[in-house]
Amino acid sequence: MSRPPKAGRVSGASASPQTTGSSGATAPVHVEDSCPLCGAPLDPDQDWCLRCGGAARTRLAPTPRWRPPMIAIAVVAVLALGVLAASLVHLAGSSSPTQIRVTPTAAGSASVTSPGTATLATTATTAPAPAPSAATLAPGAGGPVRLTPVTTIASSIVNLNGTVNPQGVPTTYQFQYGASTSYGGRAPGSPVTVGAGTSAVTVSARVAYLTPGTTYQYKLTAFKAGRAVSTFNAAFTTPR
Repeated sequence: MSRPPKAGRVSGASASPQTTGSSGATAPVHVEDSCPLCGAPLDPDQDWCLRCGGAARTRLAPTPRWRPPMIAIAVVAVLALGVLAASLVHLAGSSSPTQIRVTPTAAGSASVTSPGTATLATTATTAPAPAPSAATLAPGAGGPVRLTPVTTIASSIVNLNGTVNPQGVPTTYQFQYGASTSYGGRAPGSPVTVGAGTSAVTVSARVAYLTPGTTYQYKLTAFKAGRAVSTFNAAFTTPR
């Protein structure tokens, strides 16, 4: 009985398959392999490529796919930044600014409003004149205060005139005017000083925004040594 021939040396995964002949004996089948570097055909027992000189049985490891993970990380970072920005915008919108409440000065009622030199009397800032013993003098009579004729500037603007004698005491003055003897308007807006001399001082105050062809009541008051000294009421009519 004849023994079957030995199979050729098998290297790596390129083992030569065997076939069975008609006599029942198995014979190796030659299967060519290729170089993983240059693709040249290799014999089963060939360990080195004759063309490029590379290792014939070496299999190159696949290149790691790093792009998909990096893209996923970038997408997650962008989403996180978007959520953070939206949260900051929401917080900025929901926080209300500090509100400062301004309380306007309460003004007394008056028929005439003059934002220039004549202003309305205010109950919040203008204290009532201390007049424990107020003296009232006629417009033209002698004394510490008296009125002189009104000067007409325009149909809605006049100058109220008068004189004040401090009589050696620090003195201030102010005109009061209005559509009735309740007045309501003051000119100037705050009492003005005339010093502490001993002679009469000419005083004047401009009143604007009056109604043409209207009669107004007015008087002059001086404040000195805790006393308020006023003239009698007088009247003037604006031209049409």
